[in-house]
Amino acid sequence: MAFFKKKNKDLKRGRDIKARNGLFLKKFKKNKKVKSIEEQKKRRRRIFKTCIATAGASFIFFVFISFFYFGYHFIITTPLFSLESIEINKIQKVSRETVLELAGLTPTVNILSLNLKEVETKILQNPWVLKVEIYRILPHKLKVQIEEKKILSVLKKGKELYYIDLRGEMIKKVASEEGLNYPVITSSASGEEEMQYFEKALWLLKNTSQSFYLNASKISEIHLQESKGLMVVSLPHSTRIKLGIDDFVKKLTRLEKVCEDLQKRNIIASEIDLNFKKNVVVKVRKRS
Repeated sequence: MAFFKKKNKDLKRGRDIKARNGLFLKKFKKNKKVKSIEEQKKRRRRIFKTCIATAGASFIFFVFISFFYFGYHFIITTPLFSLESIEINKIQKVSRETVLELAGLTPTVNILSLNLKEVETKILQNPWVLKVEIYRILPHKLKVQIEEKKILSVLKKGKELYYIDLRGEMIKKVASEEGLNYPVITSSASGEEEMQYFEKALWLLKNTSQSFYLNASKISEIHLQESKGLMVVSLPHSTRIKLGIDDFVKKLTRLEKVCEDLQKRNIIASEIDLNFKKNVVVKVRKRS
């Protein structure tokens, strides 16, 4: 009997445990369902806030873009900034009329609507223009600064003559009515040799400004002799000065001394050859 009583008690205890577990599971499921509903509500609120924030930001961005567009359009079209005067620095080779024609500027144009880089590019089409810069001076003015190319010499190419700038680049053809007040570079050399001699001729023209007897103003012609280098024809007596290929600095120093001595003796040289290491060969012009 004791055994059956104990067994009944164990069965009853088991049923109680199952009942409690079942109640716990029901409460757990109910709590889980409640939490799931609350999370869904929170998620909906977050989505709604995100949508509101996105819509607000989009509206502000649209207002800003509209304000910027209409404001920009007003600024570049308003007559408050219409062009009334153009200041151009003093230039010699290019006329004011040519600059204005190349620039294509009209009196009523809004200066804020101009693409200054494009206007500068148009002016640079003139062969005499080396550099150009344009500035706005509000409300109605443009300032144009032009740097012209400087003529270093004249190059004889075939039968034509061309002005050469400081970089050795051709500027334009010399017109027949224009005077030749610059040294003329001629050549009997060719190919790579001619190019090497040409560079030396440019160096000579740019580095003899301190020379009393052979500066650019006293050089009539520089001839590029095949296999022999440079021969300079100097003023005022058309003296032929043979400089050769190299050591120009030393040769020019020796030339100054020789010319000074000839001047003291009142001797006019027809030719001065500087291609000897120790001596300078001078041919004297016969007096008539």
